[in-house]
Amino acid sequence: MNAVYDEQRDLIEEYKDDPNRVTLMTVHAVKGLEFPYVFISGLEEGIFPHTNSLMSHEEIEEERRLFYVAVTRAKKRLELVKDKKRMLYGNENSNLPSRFISEINKDNLKDLTTLAIKAAYVNYLYDEAGD
Repeated sequence: MNAVYDEQRDLIEEYKDDPNRVTLMTVHAVKGLEFPYVFISGLEEGIFPHTNSLMSHEEIEEERRLFYVAVTRAKKRLELVKDKKRMLYGNENSNLPSRFISEINKDNLKDLTTLAIKAAYVNYLYDEAGD
């Protein structure tokens, strides 16, 4: 599996100076890398953190660590994305926002990123209350 990550890193190096590129990566592959703009999608309970990790404290902590790694890759701007609804296995679902969103210290954020996170956080509190 390390060969796959090495290959991805080689490709990033090859195209790193191309201003027209978009790099899609898993959070597992971004360790040690930085990017001007980072978008983290799927910030919903059952997606990130993944359903398979929800019953284990250790696995939730591993997902939390991966989230931290992903968040800290952004040099200029970080966008966190939660879908209102998503199609999964042929069913439309509306998941709660990821618990990781509410764990972010909002004082460390600024500009539009803060507004996006606050909106997601308000959504999280609203959904949690069952309203």
